[in-house]
Amino acid sequence: MTKPLKRLPRRPTTMTVAVRRALKAADLDPKDDGVVALVKEYARLMDDAVQLGGLIEDVRAELDDDDKSGRRKLARLEKAVTVYQTTNDLGPKLLAALSALGLTPEARAKDRGDKNASAGTNPLGKLIAIHGAASRKHPA
Repeated sequence: MTKPLKRLPRRPTTMTVAVRRALKAADLDPKDDGVVALVKEYARLMDDAVQLGGLIEDVRAELDDDDKSGRRKLARLEKAVTVYQTTNDLGPKLLAALSALGLTPEARAKDRGDKNASAGTNPLGKLIAIHGAASRKHPA
């Protein structure tokens, strides 16, 4: 029977620290506590994925070529958890949660009433926003 993985040590890294700073600077309502907890958890999971990716590399380097059992376990671990997959899955969710809290430039612009807030610095987004405004002025 395989032993379950122990929880990675709590070492706040880039995403956790950045999210904590943003939350500390924000003027949030207590009714946002659930989203705040979710944002913190996403950031922690993303940081854990980065640490786990490094751990996988360390274990791979230490395994002997003839350690078939160790290699099988490592292969299962690599297949189950990858830094890319975790970040790819959680990144957009973290951004959406931050946006829901008004902690992104786009969300703050929308709060100020900027009608083109969703366009951001994306040229295509700006064109879509301009076209949308023009079509509202001149109905077909």
